[in-house]
Amino acid sequence: MRIEGDPLAVTGLPSGDEFDVGAGGLDVRIDDFLSSVFDAAVAFPEFGLDASFSAVQGRARRRR
Repeated sequence: MRIEGDPLAVTGLPSGDEFDVGAGGLDVRIDDFLSSVFDAAVAFPEFGLDASFSAVQGRARRRR
């Protein structure tokens, strides 16, 4: 799944390695299933609330 926007702003840091981004008026939960932005502090030194991306891509999983 790929979500694109200009910008996708981080709107929440709920718990663990998950974070929410605002996309088209909706908040979308991003999970650390394959990799974690929190483990890549060198690549994302200013990550936190209001940080922004142009796209987020990864595997989608169905909620049960």
